Amino acid sequence: MSVLPKSDFNLARASHNTWFISLSDVYTKEDLLNPAFYAHVAEKVRPQDVIRVVSKGSTFFAELFVLSADNNSIKVSIMRWVDFKENGDEYEANMDYRVKYVANFGYQVVRSSDKKAMNDVGFGTKKEAAAYIATLVA
Repeated sequence: MSVLPKSDFNLARASHNTWFISLSDVYTKEDLLNPAFYAHVAEKVRPQDVIRVVSKGSTFFAELFVLSADNNSIKVSIMRWVDFKENGDEYEANMDYRVKYVANFGYQVVRSSDKKAMNDVGFGTKKEAAAYIATLVA
């Protein structure tokens, strides 16, 4: 029977860092997977670190594992991705428009095709934004 070497058994905080990103809803999963996305912070990160990501609009949570890192890029793999969806909200079913949360503005409706903001005044809730989408597609 093999035995785990004591030197390979460490507290997690001694072996890797856990980072946190509060991400604007304008960014996508593809952005998070792009190594160059992290160019300005890459020098802080090392392989086997974990990055937790929460969108500012509370639309998703992700946990990323750092596969490699250098001074200009980070290559990550998605360990966990959770979309927070409100059951029955029309904005989730309509792919032509998305709702995103913008700090100091509120909820904004964005046309998916060209990422153009459709409302000049922020909505107070996602449901209000979904009702506005219904007027756009009617």
